[in-house]
Amino acid sequence: MEVLAITLMLGAALVALALPLFRPPLLALRSASGPAARLQALELRKAAIYGAIREAGFDLRTDKVDQGDYEQQIALLKREAIEVVGEIEELKAHPPRGSKKVERAIAAARNFEGETREKVSSAETASPGQFCTQCGRPATTDDRFCAKCGNSLEESG
Repeated sequence: MEVLAITLMLGAALVALALPLFRPPLLALRSASGPAARLQALELRKAAIYGAIREAGFDLRTDKVDQGDYEQQIALLKREAIEVVGEIEELKAHPPRGSKKVERAIAAARNFEGETREKVSSAETASPGQFCTQCGRPATTDDRFCAKCGNSLEESG
């Protein structure tokens, strides 16, 4: 009779430990969809699996489970961890691209940024000899303040 009670308690404990591993975290289900949300869910899942592995080791050391049950549980957890880490690596290796509209907006912003850099560099070379006394950045004759550090470029006197 005692053996049956211990077996039932052990089975209930294993189910309680393994149940969170077989359902996605609630936070991941409620978060936004898409690759970033999938990556976040996978990271949470990986952390849960690693936690379950640590708990299983603790249960073995405290004689809550026998060696055979521990090895079965660890084998399942390791297999699942390998799958999750593989998915994480795949997502990180091939980041998804945005929609064409977003990609065009990014390209336009980069083009504008490049044009701005060209204007700044041409302005910097337009009046050689004038520099910020604080940081040494070249300045044009029209500049009243340094674009980098904000130092006043007007001569006091």
